[in-house]
Amino acid sequence: ALITSLFLQRRYQQALETYQSTAQLLYQTLGIQPSQSMQALYQLIHQEIYGEEAPHKQIDDELNYDTEINGAYLCDYTTFKEIYKVQARILNRLQVPAYYCLIHIKGQTIRERNDDTVINDASIKVEQALKLGLRRGDILSKITQNQWIVMLMNCDHRNAILVMNRVLRKLRYSLHRFGITLEVEAHKVEPK
Repeated sequence: ALITSLFLQRRYQQALETYQSTAQLLYQTLGIQPSQSMQALYQLIHQEIYGEEAPHKQIDDELNYDTEINGAYLCDYTTFKEIYKVQARILNRLQVPAYYCLIHIKGQTIRERNDDTVINDASIKVEQALKLGLRRGDILSKITQNQWIVMLMNCDHRNAILVMNRVLRKLRYSLHRFGITLEVEAHKVEPK
């Protein structure tokens, strides 16, 4: 409602900034992307700010990112699926192996206590461990509160499991005392 109100008041830049902070908040707290209607509103705001065609400088600014950032690229699951489709095609053409790994947060404690704070804390720790422990070219996303997915480029099955075990080793140890385990499965990236 706030973004729509700003848009209708022709406060486009403020509407854009509010959209961006709201989208980030939705992903960080709930792991979801904005609704389709909210994304459509974003397109209208973008069009009002930049007109029918965005200037080259603006496109260039949007495409560039901070090259100093280390660790895996974190994105929402919808974006991950689109990246996966493109990468699968590229990797297939180049004959480069890649695997995606599913990380499951499990444990009797979670089911018994039905405690969202335990799941939230574990999920935050998994995100931090994966984001910092993986390479810049790896892609990371949260599917659900207790399930993550990682795409590892130029990696075979054995190395995918080794990488995930190395990255999650310390975290597994600290979560074990709360009755929480992390299960990892690796699957080959293949175009469908």
